[in-house]
Amino acid sequence: MSRDNADGDQSTVEHVISLPEAAMKEQAVPAAGHGDDASRELNVALRKVSIVLLPMMFFCGTFAYIDKGNLSFAAVKLNADLGLSPVDYGLGSGLFYLGFAVGILPSTFMSMRYGARWWLGFITIAWGIISSCHALISNKTSFCVLRLFLGLAESAGSSAGGHVLAQFYPKSKRAIPFTVVIVSSMVSGIFAAPLAAGLMSLHGRGGLSGWQWLFIIEGVPSVILGISMMIWLPSEPLTAWMLTPHQREMLHQTVSHSFSKVISAR
Repeated sequence: MSRDNADGDQSTVEHVISLPEAAMKEQAVPAAGHGDDASRELNVALRKVSIVLLPMMFFCGTFAYIDKGNLSFAAVKLNADLGLSPVDYGLGSGLFYLGFAVGILPSTFMSMRYGARWWLGFITIAWGIISSCHALISNKTSFCVLRLFLGLAESAGSSAGGHVLAQFYPKSKRAIPFTVVIVSSMVSGIFAAPLAAGLMSLHGRGGLSGWQWLFIIEGVPSVILGISMMIWLPSEPLTAWMLTPHQREMLHQTVSHSFSKVISAR
């Protein structure tokens, strides 16, 4: 009888001990489900952001490449019309990259200070106008000045574009957005030459040379894109008009946590 009682007591104790373990297992299932829901909600938020953000970044990279590279297509006729020597042309081309190198860091701070929406929109309009103003080049000085300012403007677009992508995508989700920007320059290279050839064929229309038409027309899309950015591009998750308030806060917290992990890892 005593042995039966002992066995009964032992089974009772084992049952009591197993109760917390069972409770923990039951609680673990909702926790996992909650995590899946949060992950799905984050992906939904990122898709909404990407629908607006990635086309703008793609066209930003495309137009920047076109406005930077159209000089090479205009060079032969431009140099002949203005009497620029190879040295003059090389100097102006090099000043573009000088401006690009000098402007990257200050532009990043400007984007952080004023927000990507206004700064990136403004600078995209600026480089479109500067690119179109290349049609007014009349001598070596105006050529060099415009190339320098175009480099400054496009460097600002490059750094501000990277800043806005980092604001919306956590570290684990940045591969596709940055790939879109890289691919944009490759895609633009496919049709940049045929487009330039078509615009150069407008030589003589309105009393303008083909290279002038090239600069005027290819600068316009950047201006339109910059205006669109000022209207629709959000500066950060908390101001993303396409998200619900909950999604804004969740995306903001996720990106902030991603930044903090990078900083702590250093």
